[in-house]
Amino acid sequence: MTEKVRRELRSDEIIVLCDGHGNKLVESSGTTGVAFWKQNARKIVAVPETDFKELQKRKKRRSGVTDDANLSNMEELVLAAEELPAITKALQDLGQFARANKINTIGLTDEEVASVKATFKCIICRDPMRQPVASSCCRSLVGCQFCIEQWVVHEPSCPKCRDAEFAEKMFVITGIEETVGILRDTIQRNSDRPFLTAPVPEFSNPFILKSFITQCVIACLGIFIVTDEPDTLFQKVSVLVKGHDRSVLDSYEFFATMAAKELGITLGNVFEPPKDIERLTLLKSIHIFKKHRVQYEMRTHYRSLELFRVTGTTSQVYLEYIQRNLPEGVAMEVSKVAVAKVPEHILKPMWEEPPTDMPSP
Repeated sequence: MTEKVRRELRSDEIIVLCDGHGNKLVESSGTTGVAFWKQNARKIVAVPETDFKELQKRKKRRSGVTDDANLSNMEELVLAAEELPAITKALQDLGQFARANKINTIGLTDEEVASVKATFKCIICRDPMRQPVASSCCRSLVGCQFCIEQWVVHEPSCPKCRDAEFAEKMFVITGIEETVGILRDTIQRNSDRPFLTAPVPEFSNPFILKSFITQCVIACLGIFIVTDEPDTLFQKVSVLVKGHDRSVLDSYEFFATMAAKELGITLGNVFEPPKDIERLTLLKSIHIFKKHRVQYEMRTHYRSLELFRVTGTTSQVYLEYIQRNLPEGVAMEVSKVAVAKVPEHILKPMWEEPPTDMPSP
């Protein structure tokens, strides 16, 4: 095929066939068949051999720059790991300080506890972090180790800052589980929601300092406030999403159903209601040629998802999760059918009441 192209171009130079990404097409049974060349979506470029070699050199230079950046990131992670023993020792000293000074505690208000929990929630599961994972791209905690591992399987970018090299920059903060347990026990012994006060050691790396403070506050995250307020019960929760791109709704339906199954929510009907088609007939040319008209059509696709027998907190968590991941250009409508107690004034049937004498006309 290369010789045919060279004869058609009437060129004396050696021609190399490559795709749109600069990859060379190798002569084989798969590339010489008719089925390979009849695909309209494939872009084939014929370039001289000298230009192709120059292109390969540029690609190698770009990959070399990426390798240097990865090496610098690895050096940064190694330097951060060298200070982890200092963090463990500082936390142990903090635990000893807490045991020696049980009275010197400061209680947090409900608003402060809510702020701390919101700050140290996993960005994926929205629960308090367990085995926290940090990243040098956004220089902060990202989420739980299990959630991040599942995220990286489907999406290589950082869930917080969308860095494409997140898989190489993330690392798990380990080696301080025992000390964190001591802190949690100390907090539970002293009061409901306190936070111990102790001098914070100095670290040369600000990222390590932030990780140290994070681990100190993790002890507060395991304490949940139990209230006597009854939860709301919903017989059915209907989620209706609409948009103009059907493929986006297909992907979002798969995501929403998978999230409901992982949470153990009973799924009902998942179906596609009839689409709305709105047509506008306008003049092809403004103000003139009244008989030449053109039609514009706007299609709105729908997708419906039903959940049965869920509590108010469960529906709130699920809806918050799927609404945070709602694609652009997609609208959502949520309808709930709550289970309520029968009012007292209609508990007794009307036919059981004694009849009242009607006055004669």
